[in-house]
Amino acid sequence: ENKNNNSYSFSIKVLKNKLKILIVASAPDYETGFLKRFFSKTDKYKVTLVVPSTKSGNLKSTFPSHQTKINKYDLIILQDPKTTSLNNYKTILTSYLADKGGAIWILTGENFAKNKTPDWLNNLMPYSLSESVKPIYSQFNAIPSEDQLFHPAVRIGENQESIRTKWAELPPFQFYIPCDIVSDNAVILAYKESYNQNIRKYPLLGFKRTGPGKVFVTSAFPFWNWGFGNIGLGQDDASYDKFLEGVSSWLTVKDDFDPVRVIPKKKIFNRGEKIRFDGFAFDLGFRPLPEISGTVKVESEDKSIIRETDFLSLGEGKYFAEFFNLNPGKYKYFASIEKDGRLLKQSKGDILIQSFSLEQFNQSGDPQTLRTIAKATGGSYLDYDNFADVLSKIDPDSILETEHHEISIWDKTWLLLLFIIALSVEWLIRKANQLL
Repeated sequence: ENKNNNSYSFSIKVLKNKLKILIVASAPDYETGFLKRFFSKTDKYKVTLVVPSTKSGNLKSTFPSHQTKINKYDLIILQDPKTTSLNNYKTILTSYLADKGGAIWILTGENFAKNKTPDWLNNLMPYSLSESVKPIYSQFNAIPSEDQLFHPAVRIGENQESIRTKWAELPPFQFYIPCDIVSDNAVILAYKESYNQNIRKYPLLGFKRTGPGKVFVTSAFPFWNWGFGNIGLGQDDASYDKFLEGVSSWLTVKDDFDPVRVIPKKKIFNRGEKIRFDGFAFDLGFRPLPEISGTVKVESEDKSIIRETDFLSLGEGKYFAEFFNLNPGKYKYFASIEKDGRLLKQSKGDILIQSFSLEQFNQSGDPQTLRTIAKATGGSYLDYDNFADVLSKIDPDSILETEHHEISIWDKTWLLLLFIIALSVEWLIRKANQLL
């Protein structure tokens, strides 16, 4: 008996029923309506709309003022906020990002541009304003950053060329906020070419991480016409939906594992087992990346055995690679995943292939004896690999059982006398009542 292998480790991921989203709009408009409509049309999200303005009528509501209340939300969307009013929530918003690992999406706008961005908020945002400005009105299309084409907020096509094309063909933006301060740690996802000699590009989409939290900022508008405009032209709102789904999925997912990764099925294999590697290729919003290629190479310690194989697709962003009949020993593995000739991920590590232990050599009991017993009793023998066939062999129909019992009357004297007496009583009653 080997007590060192009497355990089995596994992992589970618990998902909440719905992602809670808080939309705070100082002046609700079409953008607000389309955002709320998108998040409300699926069971994935639970949306709360807060309109803190005094002129909001029946929609008037207040921003959560306690840490526990704001921490229950997975994503906070601040639509064109007044930066001066956000000063009241500096502490809870900073804690929401740094301690809870929350996500904030700031849609800048006319209200936002009226004031210089406060220093504390400037430290959280990927880009902001050094002074108050007015929106600049002109029709234009955003240009996605080449090194961010597969970011979920940018990826509205299936490959690099289609992503560039779709961004160029979207209904144009109508205005933008010319933000001039870009953080050193910012990632700019899309921009607008500038004719300002001091600023070559104006950022339009970008994000910055604050510890485990994320702050996503957009400064070109409107987005809602991506859906409304396309439908009016007889098309669909797929680009608008892909954009919002990509942004919201990426902002709300916790970075607890790499979306592009390669891992062995287990660290220790037994001799004769298939040596399997699993590959995963998703964007940062955990949507499958198409047209992925990759390889895995294994190499023994003394380099006497070197083998390489390609990943095969299982669909939905999942891949696998297998090796057969590798000799026992320690091996190093080297794996890579590519898309459109661009390296997405390289992984390396170690695996061990050990000889069978006596305890592991035969885990199936005595199959021949079990088959004999099953045949003699009219049953079936199934091993673990065929366990799924059990259900197909179970007859769900009801079983009708019939039992037969015989009672002999003439052999029982008392029963015969009782029968004669009953007939005699009936005759006397009929005679007395002149029924005969």
